[in-house]
Amino acid sequence: MYKEIKIDLEDVSGDVVLHFNDMTELDSFDDNSVGFVWSGQSIEHVSKEAGEKMCRSVHRVLKEGGAFCLDTPNRLLTQIHTRDVGGGFIHPEHFIEYTPMQLDSLLRKSGFFIAHRLGVREMLKTAQSGIFFYEDFVAGAEISENIEASYIQYFHCLKMSH
Repeated sequence: MYKEIKIDLEDVSGDVVLHFNDMTELDSFDDNSVGFVWSGQSIEHVSKEAGEKMCRSVHRVLKEGGAFCLDTPNRLLTQIHTRDVGGGFIHPEHFIEYTPMQLDSLLRKSGFFIAHRLGVREMLKTAQSGIFFYEDFVAGAEISENIEASYIQYFHCLKMSH
């Protein structure tokens, strides 16, 4: 069900309104009407086709210069993580887990300019060896530009004029 929460912030001009909505169904939002969209750990919970629709819809509703930020597990690492238990996904409700190259391609095809690509929790020993090392969760850099060797991938995208 659709919910709306309004938050007034002193250091932000205008209102910040949070909409809790199915991100694959953005028909209630006008074109070029939103300044920022966040998708935290959600694109992996919908089919590839629904993820493509979501990205196109977010691009449609964003204002020029608006930002779309998202994070999701990195399949390059999750496939190593799950190899010894059958090679599935890290969560039973995941439909797809993207590699950074796959997600980058999807975002660009949806019309976005990629401003930043970062990794969360770099796992160098795991990425280099192909063997999962749990100690990488505490040993690696929290934020890294080495997105391919990080457990979580983060993209900061912009809607730019063409």
